[in-house]
Amino acid sequence: MAKSKRNSKKTMKKHSMPRLKFEHAGKPLTTAELNYWASELRLTEEHQKLLKKSNGGRPDQEYFRWERPHDELEVMCLDRFFGLDPSPFGPDRSIDCLSIMVRFRDYLPRYAIPVAALSSDDLLLTFHSGPRVGQIWLFYSPHHVDVDDPEDGIAFVASSLNEFLNMLTAPEDPYDPITIALDSPKVRGKQLAILLKSVGCKVFKYKGVMYSQVALPPAWEWPNYRRAAGGLEETDLPAFLAVEKNLTYGYAPKCDLRKKGHPMLRINVTKSQRKKCVKELLGLLGEHAEVVDA
Repeated sequence: MAKSKRNSKKTMKKHSMPRLKFEHAGKPLTTAELNYWASELRLTEEHQKLLKKSNGGRPDQEYFRWERPHDELEVMCLDRFFGLDPSPFGPDRSIDCLSIMVRFRDYLPRYAIPVAALSSDDLLLTFHSGPRVGQIWLFYSPHHVDVDDPEDGIAFVASSLNEFLNMLTAPEDPYDPITIALDSPKVRGKQLAILLKSVGCKVFKYKGVMYSQVALPPAWEWPNYRRAAGGLEETDLPAFLAVEKNLTYGYAPKCDLRKKGHPMLRINVTKSQRKKCVKELLGLLGEHAEVVDA
């Protein structure tokens, strides 16, 4: 029963619109304008709700993972959603859903409505009729793919607009480390080095550094985990650990629960592995350490 409830919640989330913030959106549409174009273009209910929330623009969560047909999983970046410009066509008209439809009218599949542009110049389409109604498909830009049949230039992405919106995520901060306070000599200095070595950590050597006025923090790499990278990329570099002094300088930890200069172990690890990494480290360090920022 509990598993059934969890699956039900996941399904509800998958089909509900997430909380997104938009920038560089067009002028909000009036109810009359939205109703008119919804009727003219036969927009789906989900598409209408998105346009009501924001008339196009770039969301604060713009990355998503997508597997190209017969290819590996890829990280894609959304450039912007297309809004609707109710003004007459002319040289000053903004780039919107209608202008894209006109521009690519010889290439788009039947019933297609452009929804968004990717940073790669490819487009995302939805459909107002037919077997793909409401679905989201990727449309390879004619600048990239030369096809005679529009059906050969598209690939499935999501079963609905809301499902696609729930696929979006914010870029991972490449420097958002876990911070663990080292509260005992038993988990500092040589003792810490021995403990970390026991789980496979390797001493990190600062390459190209001959001399530094400020002592560089002792650091290790942990091949069992991966280091975080920008966007949603998963780097092949091992997780990075360093001991830094609290409330000192630069990127040093800023924890009011410990005194200035208190030794802190900081770990740069990819988001998907953070919980597992913290659990293993706390099991290793025991009662002599405490997570102050995870």
